[in-house]
Amino acid sequence: MRARGTAVLFMGAARIREVGPQHVTMTAAEGVQAARMFPKATIVPLHVDGWAHFTESRETIARTFAVAGVGGRLRWLEPGVPTVLGGRPGSLVEIT
Repeated sequence: MRARGTAVLFMGAARIREVGPQHVTMTAAEGVQAARMFPKATIVPLHVDGWAHFTESRETIARTFAVAGVGGRLRWLEPGVPTVLGGRPGSLVEIT
């Protein structure tokens, strides 16, 4: 059995005043925990930069994943660049 797949994680530890001190997207540490739940999946972090409410950068996420030994599974998407995930027809993801 060859299970792989892709896990798309909303990260960046976004915080907004209306929610209080809690974050509304995953922290890097939570992303590592999720990655371990899907041990063969490619991990695609989304919503990690571009707005002031993100408290963890792409670099923080990459470093945290690397220290945890799962950094090689990260797949960063570039805004506006169509990207095929999983290699299957119909699995086109476009971030704009």
